[in-house]
Amino acid sequence: MVPVEYLAGFVDGEGYLGLARIRRRHRASEYCLRLSIYNTNRAILEEIKRTTGGTMSVVGQRRAGWKPSYALILTNAAAARVIRKIKPFLLVKSEQSEALLAFDQRIRAGRRLRDKAGRLLPLARQEVRFRQAFYNRVKRMNRKGPQGRRNFPTNAVSQGEPRVSARYVAGFIDAEGSLMITRTRVADCRTPQYHPRVAATNTQRNVLEAIQLRFGGIIANQPPRNAAWKRGY
Repeated sequence: MVPVEYLAGFVDGEGYLGLARIRRRHRASEYCLRLSIYNTNRAILEEIKRTTGGTMSVVGQRRAGWKPSYALILTNAAAARVIRKIKPFLLVKSEQSEALLAFDQRIRAGRRLRDKAGRLLPLARQEVRFRQAFYNRVKRMNRKGPQGRRNFPTNAVSQGEPRVSARYVAGFIDAEGSLMITRTRVADCRTPQYHPRVAATNTQRNVLEAIQLRFGGIIANQPPRNAAWKRGY
């Protein structure tokens, strides 16, 4: 079983919480909760799947030299169940989790009517507008680039007692980190020096500051290589 705090760190690093819009011909669109967890290491996603369930999907390679990527996808009730468990430990995607659980509660509270053939009847116009507005709200939360909303809650980290645990950081590093050995050359020394290095990258500086507060380290700015991208740290 994957610990819930580890899973929260992994989702904060390489997860997507959103609403999927399913277009229906001659009918209003339907919306479903979606939790997607990405990684190039299929084995770790299989391990997570044994805890959460879900469907494994091959994302493929966006570039010829890159590793193939995989996605573990959960929808609707299965997604809501996992989000509800990891929500207390999320930092980067805390706002999305709260919005999706509110949407799920609204959906479960309503009762859909069906015709004699068992097909769902159309939603009322007011409900259609509500769901579309909610979809747009979550989409803005997940927007990439400098215009995307900041999702880190201002009260998430207490100076006296950081919320991040070793399990959370382990999941975060497995998702968005790298463990390496660096080689450096010192002036007037012919022999290179080797040092272990752990690095974790994210566009939300606050989550790295929370990790730094507990474990130390240096935060470095990484200016975006593309004007449409967010600044990294």
